[in-house]
Amino acid sequence: MMRRILFAFALAIATFASASDLKFTLYPPIYPEAGRKLTMTVLIENTGKKAAQYNTYTCPVTKVTSNWTKKVVQEIKGCIEPLTNITIPAGGRHIFTFELPKTLPSGPYQAVTTLNDVPNGHKATLKTSFTVWDAPQVVQQVVMPPVVLAGKPLTVQIATTNLSAKVFSQDLRLCYTTFIIRDRLGRVVYQTPAEQACTADIRPTTLKTGERHLEGWRIETKLPAGKYQIQHLSSYGTPMTTFEVK
Repeated sequence: MMRRILFAFALAIATFASASDLKFTLYPPIYPEAGRKLTMTVLIENTGKKAAQYNTYTCPVTKVTSNWTKKVVQEIKGCIEPLTNITIPAGGRHIFTFELPKTLPSGPYQAVTTLNDVPNGHKATLKTSFTVWDAPQVVQQVVMPPVVLAGKPLTVQIATTNLSAKVFSQDLRLCYTTFIIRDRLGRVVYQTPAEQACTADIRPTTLKTGERHLEGWRIETKLPAGKYQIQHLSSYGTPMTTFEVK
């Protein structure tokens, strides 16, 4: 009986990749603005040749330190999902996010997140740096996930913030606007087709002072792994940002 149990245990171990086959990357917040809660992103990559398990209940212990004062300004624990093991196939990836519970004033910061998946033997200490800005004196900003999975369509968002003292009301749909994606050498790899059009009706979005609106647009292109820049051309300016495909 004991031999059968040991054999089954050894078989289970052989079925999955070792702990060292999982690679973890912590990405900074995608919209680090003072007075808003920030969302951190963790990418898990299985670099091994066998499937690997990760316990998504693992609570990341995160410390956020001000680069100015060198003091810890936040120390939090945030559970991700209900208690469960996820299976990441060989060469597969998994993304999860967690939110910092408090807002931060403007300034430079460093975040250190410790992952400790005791059931599966995965442990990692991740670091990233970011700067929180005061509300920018612009109307729009491009918002992209910090990492996009290769071979899948991507969704871009345009954040419109009303910084004036008056109510703002305009049609903020992203038809009749242009998106341009360039690779790290500056070559255009995607541009919105010219034939896209809005419907004839007007659909205004009304924003009070300080309010922000996110409008999404799905881009039906599949990019290979690499770093890219995306630019939005509209009547409100030409904001841009960078993102990574993995």
